Amino acid sequence: MPDSGGTERRAGARERVKMNMPLLRLNTLGDAHLLKRETWKDNAVFARAILNNASLRELVEGGFLWGKAPFLRIVQGKDEDDQEYVDRLWRAKFSGRCSDKASGRAVWESLRKAEVRRIDMKQFGNIISMELQRMKDKFDNKYFDLLDEKTFIAMAVQEMTPSAYDGYVRKELFDMALQEGDLTKVPSHYDKAVSFGPWQMTSIAYRDLMERGGRDVGLPAKFQDCVSYELQARAAVFYGYRRVLQISQAIESSAGLKKIFENSSIAEQRKFLTALMAKGHNGGSGRLAATLGRVKMAAVGVDSLQKLYGQIFKNSEGAQDGLYSRNTLQIYSEL
Repeated sequence: MPDSGGTERRAGARERVKMNMPLLRLNTLGDAHLLKRETWKDNAVFARAILNNASLRELVEGGFLWGKAPFLRIVQGKDEDDQEYVDRLWRAKFSGRCSDKASGRAVWESLRKAEVRRIDMKQFGNIISMELQRMKDKFDNKYFDLLDEKTFIAMAVQEMTPSAYDGYVRKELFDMALQEGDLTKVPSHYDKAVSFGPWQMTSIAYRDLMERGGRDVGLPAKFQDCVSYELQARAAVFYGYRRVLQISQAIESSAGLKKIFENSSIAEQRKFLTALMAKGHNGGSGRLAATLGRVKMAAVGVDSLQKLYGQIFKNSEGAQDGLYSRNTLQIYSEL
């Protein structure tokens, strides 16, 4: 799909110093996983130096990145071209949990024909910022107006990178992946519905968006045609807008929660909305509604948004959506 907004199709090469990754690991860490949270604090300076100078493949070969992490499905083999790379990802998708194989193959064919685009985190942020402003211009909602692109970047990084790693590490790995692969083509291995792209939007969620005005905001009628960074960002932002409507209705209907929200700083308000939107992105409108009910009840006995986070992070229905929200906020704080 052609670019929109003049975004570059291919990011410039990373400026880095050649490092002997296997030797560094052998002499420095032994069996430790440097990029995992349990060792990050003791090795942060060293880890940042490695992240600034390595490619994804060098991190794998050096043992700094867990070789079985789902994130590594975006790493191309040395002899693969881009079509073989996409084919390999989607074969793995079909052999996993995907229940709608016919729909999946239609998406796969669309992705095979789409141009390959490699960008960097700055360009990715610019695309989101453009799509976010487009949606703000279309819809008048004071809560939605509070959001910036960091919320949507954080959710994309949360979807694509291993949660066992530190937020700073995950942000850097995501930036590497944008430059070394095309994240618009990456399927989720864990959704039964067809899903792909940086936000792993499912076909079910996309169908819901189309029923709620997707064509009016410029989304293609067919899910498999949502193949560019711009369109995938537009879908993620519009999905976020739908979740903000839920959140704003809950705040407006609770005098206590509204007072706490309005007495907080803009930075705290954004964090609060980000944590709730992460819940909705991970669990849908039903799970977000359940969380909002608990938050409204908790607002009776507290006096700050900070104290309400416990209700957002609390897992519901045996799912890990509370952890998902917490991890998203950790990434958000690194952006």
